[in-house]
Amino acid sequence: MIEFESVRGCVADVLDFDPEAVGAGTPLPELPGWDSVNGLRVLNALESEFRVRLGLAAFSAAKTVGELHGLIDEGSAHAR
Repeated sequence: MIEFESVRGCVADVLDFDPEAVGAGTPLPELPGWDSVNGLRVLNALESEFRVRLGLAAFSAAKTVGELHGLIDEGSAHAR
């Protein structure tokens, strides 16, 4: 199981913000520095860090940090 804090920390590292400033319900467009280019950077970082393949469609469907965590957690379970 992938911890929410690990996913949030990875996103915060890419976008350069304090991970404690956001929660699971924070909408992705409200993240500091979020835009389409940084979104792709986040996608690449998450796939690399957690060794999962999310795919652009699934990633784009996620609306919150918590939904990103769910995708990562689900993807890691299938990778086992």
